Amino acid sequence: MDILDNLKLYVDNLDANIDNVQTVLDVIFSKSYQEQLSKLDNMKKAKFNIMMAYVIDTLLFVYLKTNGVATKDHPIMKELERVKKYFIKLQKLEKNTENKAKFKIDKDAAGRMINNALNNNERLKNEEIEQRVERLLKSVQDNIEKKKDLKEEEKEIEEEKDNKDTETAKTKRKSNSDSNTNKKIKKAKH
Repeated sequence: MDILDNLKLYVDNLDANIDNVQTVLDVIFSKSYQEQLSKLDNMKKAKFNIMMAYVIDTLLFVYLKTNGVATKDHPIMKELERVKKYFIKLQKLEKNTENKAKFKIDKDAAGRMINNALNNNERLKNEEIEQRVERLLKSVQDNIEKKKDLKEEEKEIEEEKDNKDTETAKTKRKSNSDSNTNKKIKKAKH
């Protein structure tokens, strides 16, 4: 194989690849830019924009190369590097989004946990209410017992008072009777 045969192979390969690129570009440009973006979510819009920038920059790079322009210090290299950085940033963002999606809340499980907590809270409230009622009943019973004890004490005091009054009355009667007897004796002596 001589140089011309190698060159012919490269040109044929380039021609086939250009046909592939043309087919892809026809699909991409079959709809307007706005129409294509309107159906995409934000992440896919970013991918689409980066891909379009990369395609345009790469085609310009190939055009420059095929026309013999030195691309090493050409601004297209900075532009390709800039697009590459955006692509890397987008990949990192996708990874972070995927990681966040792993920690997405399972609404059903969260609902069950909340209901369980509320039911436990309700049960605890009921237990607390029962305990309060029991304490209140015990307090009422204690008060009733205290009142009974007080009434019994009052009754005893009243009985003691009645007994004292009775004794006092007896003592007064006896004293009056003794006094009357003494008066009678004094009169009799006179």
